[in-house]
Amino acid sequence: MPVEIPAEARPRKLLSIIVHGKNDAYMGNFLWRLSSCLNKHARNLAEIGARDSAEIVLADWGSEVPLAGALTLEKAAQELTRVIQVSPAVAAKYNRDSPYSSAHAINTAARRVQGQFILLCDSDSYLPLASTAQILDGIRNGRIGGRSLEETIFLGSRFHVPKAFHAQAPSLETLDAYIQENQRTFAHDKLNFRFFGGAQGSFLCATRIWHECTGIDEKLIYVGWCDIDLFIRLASTYRCADLEDLGIPTFHLEHFHGAEDRSSRREIPRKINENVVPHCYAPNGADWGLRDEPLLADTTNSEAETRFEIPPRSTPADGQIYYDLQKIARHLYWVWILIERDPTYRDPLTATTARLRQIQERVRDRLEDWLSYRQR
Repeated sequence: MPVEIPAEARPRKLLSIIVHGKNDAYMGNFLWRLSSCLNKHARNLAEIGARDSAEIVLADWGSEVPLAGALTLEKAAQELTRVIQVSPAVAAKYNRDSPYSSAHAINTAARRVQGQFILLCDSDSYLPLASTAQILDGIRNGRIGGRSLEETIFLGSRFHVPKAFHAQAPSLETLDAYIQENQRTFAHDKLNFRFFGGAQGSFLCATRIWHECTGIDEKLIYVGWCDIDLFIRLASTYRCADLEDLGIPTFHLEHFHGAEDRSSRREIPRKINENVVPHCYAPNGADWGLRDEPLLADTTNSEAETRFEIPPRSTPADGQIYYDLQKIARHLYWVWILIERDPTYRDPLTATTARLRQIQERVRDRLEDWLSYRQR
């Protein structure tokens, strides 16, 4: 049956910008990069008059010295940023043999947002004022670039601001001017939705969707694949769009030494998540996002975590039909992804792959037609 989440509290804002990190000097000058991005998010929200309709949620995952006291934040960022602090002991419990489980850090923040929509950003993702304004306008109108926010997940290709430039910790004004003048020269990670390889700088979806799929798979505690896994699961049900194609660029404050090889395996060797195509749309249990764990701090004024209800769209019998059709669409999509990713299958099964894509699209269209008919 379709997932239903008890509505103990209603979302009080339009947008929650999620950022996560740890006070561990990750790849050098981390505190400046995180401070700059938080200050930029907050300035943008203040300048477009969105103080009351948006929030910034920072998950501090296991810092010995809390980020809240180490960051250099402007007044707007101090007022708009909620810090969810997870103790080193609790973080270590979920990290296991990984130094940092981004899956748990992100889900911990996502479970406690107060916004109807989530904008997930890396700790060094830098959004121009125009990008934030277009996202908020789109949320208010229900569509971005003609695409429904309830039926689409949005990912952002990213431009890399060279480390050589920002290593001297320039002001936000200097950063903005440099980006405007030099964007065309930046290294660029352009998303490919057919052979999705991750590396997006921003991710936007309805909070309802995040709860529906239970977020990042919390078994993926190492580096890599967790964003690809999430994309495969969501793309089996929702349409995908690149924010950059809709005139909404995302920038990344580069932290690798070489623009041609941005590999964490080379500069910070870490264990890599196994690249396994997901077989479950909602892989986590009901306690995902540290539901039952004590937190050192959550600087929110809410009395309880925000829960979201995914309203039933049909009678119970019809709901089972809808769920079964969704499962068919997902399985067809996963088979297609597997064939596309494995070269040994690709050539002999080209016709089959094309046919699977046609069937998957047809099932998705039938789902939409059926829902439209049931909601009349």
